[in-house]
Formats: sequence, C-alpha cells, structure tokens
Amino acid sequence: KDWMPIERLNRLNQLSFIWNLFDEKWEIGFSHLMSFFKREGHSNVTREHIENGFKLGQWIGQNRTKYENLSERRKQRLEELGFNWDVHKEQWDKGYKLLLKFKERQGHCKVPASHIDDEFKLGQWVGTQRREKSKLTIERYRLLDAIGFIWDPLGEQWDKGVFHLIKFK
Repeated sequence: KDWMPIERLNRLNQLSFIWNLFDEKWEIGFSHLMSFFKREGHSNVTREHIENGFKLGQWIGQNRTKYENLSERRKQRLEELGFNWDVHKEQWDKGYKLLLKFKERQGHCKVPASHIDDEFKLGQWVGTQRREKSKLTIERYRLLDAIGFIWDPLGEQWDKGVFHLIKFK
C-alpha cells in the first residue's frame, strides 16, 4: 500500500478492497462466532457446527491450535466471549464434578455405562478414565482415587465373590 498513489489507495478503500485475505477470513469467522454467542449465550461450539454455511467448529479448532501465533488482541476478543482454550480440561472437570455429585447421591462411584447426568454421558466418561488410566495426570489419578473410584469393576466383583465364597465355606 505504501507504494501506491493516495488517489488509487482511496479508490480501492472506497470499494472495501481487502488488503489482507487472512485477516479478512479471521474476521468472518469471528463474526459468525459473535452471532452464535449472541444467540446461545456462550462460545462452546461443537467441532461439527456450521453457522450460516460457515464451518465455525473448524474455525474454532484452528484458533485453538494456533494459540501461540494469535495476536494478543485476537486472544482478548475471543476471551471476551468466554472462549475456552482447553476443551479437554473443561470436559474432564465437568465429568469429575458430576461424578462427585453421583457419589454423593448414590454412595459409590460405580456409574452404569449408559448413565447420563445433566446431558453429560457420565458413564462413558468413567469408562474413558478407566481405559485411559495410564494417560491421566498424577493429579487427576489422585483425585479419582481419593473419592473411591473403581478402576477395575470386574476385578472388584470377583474379589467380592471370593470373599463371600470364603465366608460361606
């Protein structure tokens, strides 16, 4: 732009000429996120979500991936809409809180696989923690262990069975 005569620059600006295509694409994505936010009251967009023909879920994922390269202004604008940079942490925290409530109600952490609590598939979440046990952080492992989380429900049933068999004998 610096090399162009001011008259030409002004004419192009009057035509809303796009000087930076990448900035323009980001602004389009942000405007779709704003629409979603105004309608839904949050910015928790699913990966597959399409907003007025725009693949907003993919745009969200790209911004999370490119966090380090985003300008502070863009980060700030996203955060003003409650943008969550770490969806996995949020999901884990939600699962843990719901498991605590389940235990408070039921007195144990033996969540049936199909159990849904507050529209959250808590039974699947519990199964994932068991399967992915080796990938859990020490902090998460200790949190679950401290509340009596059953890591091997079949093993626990077997142990109980043997205990009752011995008692019977």
